[in-house]
Amino acid sequence: MAKFIDQQQRNLRKIITGNIKSSLFTHLGLTDLTRYKDFNLLYQSFARATPVQDYEGWSKLLRGMVKETKAPMQDILSRPHLVTSQDVAGLVSEQQRVFPVGAGTLSDYQHIEKKLLELSGIPKKNWLRMFDYSPLEGAECTSLQALAATQKKGWQDYFPFFQPKKEEEALAAKSRHQLLHSFYQKICDVGDQIELLIAPAELLTHFGLHASRQRGKFTSIKELCPNLKVYVQDGIEGQLNKLELKYLFNGLPHLHWLQAVNMPCGLMATQADAHIQQRLLFDDQSSCFYEFIPIEDVDVSGRFYRNFKRMHAGQVSVGKEYLLLLTNAYGLVAYNTGWIIKVLSLDPFHIAWQRTQEVLNAFGEGISVSLIDHILSEVNEILGGQGLFVRNYTVCPLHQERRHHWVIEVSRPLENLDQKLLSGIGKRLHAELELQVTGYRQLLQQGALQAPKITFVGMGTFAALPDTTVIHKVDMTSGHELVRNLCDLAGNSQVDIDIGTVF
Repeated sequence: MAKFIDQQQRNLRKIITGNIKSSLFTHLGLTDLTRYKDFNLLYQSFARATPVQDYEGWSKLLRGMVKETKAPMQDILSRPHLVTSQDVAGLVSEQQRVFPVGAGTLSDYQHIEKKLLELSGIPKKNWLRMFDYSPLEGAECTSLQALAATQKKGWQDYFPFFQPKKEEEALAAKSRHQLLHSFYQKICDVGDQIELLIAPAELLTHFGLHASRQRGKFTSIKELCPNLKVYVQDGIEGQLNKLELKYLFNGLPHLHWLQAVNMPCGLMATQADAHIQQRLLFDDQSSCFYEFIPIEDVDVSGRFYRNFKRMHAGQVSVGKEYLLLLTNAYGLVAYNTGWIIKVLSLDPFHIAWQRTQEVLNAFGEGISVSLIDHILSEVNEILGGQGLFVRNYTVCPLHQERRHHWVIEVSRPLENLDQKLLSGIGKRLHAELELQVTGYRQLLQQGALQAPKITFVGMGTFAALPDTTVIHKVDMTSGHELVRNLCDLAGNSQVDIDIGTVF
């Protein structure tokens, strides 16, 4: 049996055995599963007892258990033995979602660090980590990285370039601006010693904008970290940021680009090949238990077909695509990660990340967010020679008008741009969606969907949103709050374009 598959079977048994005293496991009927000797019988019973849930479904389940439908999740998760019998090191917030994190998750995180050390060959004393600010009242840390830091004997082990006063500023920052500025100050002090930089792609673009504003001119990473050898992209998203990162990394032609995933839910992986992104290796020492739903059992909106299959790692096939689920020792059970992956090998367990499950499907159009990212990144490559590119976007459905409203941020002030250029971006996006998405094309041809409205906003508009704002690529909030707030921030500088039919 492959090492990863063997470890997965042991993980599920350990998670169940270690949580027999938790209210959640009792509620789901999982405490009786310890009697099974045969793993397949154990797994079948586990799959029958545990509904597949996203974060909202998990929150609703827990609130229903405690009969407090409006209680903050951080209060619910702080209750002893509700979701786990294990010791919890702290609560971590990510995009206004809070997760309990314990020793198993932190140990998995350390394994990822060891793998990065092997891949890069750069000692940790020359590393610098940038983590994002994700405020949530009652959460003990802003990030998994910060929680990991607090578990060390000394701050200097984890943030070698931070003096005690400065590290407190970073870890206790009250806003994203404060956090970015603390990193900027430290890099100004010790940038020539930094050889490996770990940061989410979008956060690094925000940092580049912050540094440029501080200096009153465009500032490349080379100017701040002249000896940088390796950039580790923290997270899977970042396709749309590639061109901007090329500008930021200009002058560092031999920079190696690695990738790591460190999520507080416990999903962690490293780039399996330093030269190929989105090819990830799951650690065979991971403490999580993974499940897989064949992609043909999931419709375009993310709903499961009747009698859909759930599989453990020993049942999947190389070359097939699956939706990835996760169970950890700290209360997440059959958690839908939203990742769609292709299995490349079983030993080691090597996958290719395909896309997220997030889709724009208000009218039945079924447009994948990952496809939108791909189209706009291709637009960026075309525009690259003009120093113009798309930095960010969100889109919402206008139900009464039967069309979409896009808000697209570009890299230059709008007053100096020819509207024909902006119109060209919008028409290319619309045309590619018509060409590549059958549902979108058919709705347009039938007159059931009108051509979109596109609002362009200038550089930094998304970054100016309040820190508590969760930025989704598809804005399904009541009243389309995200789109409305972005348009309010842009004010008179925004440019609205109606895209005519391209057929």
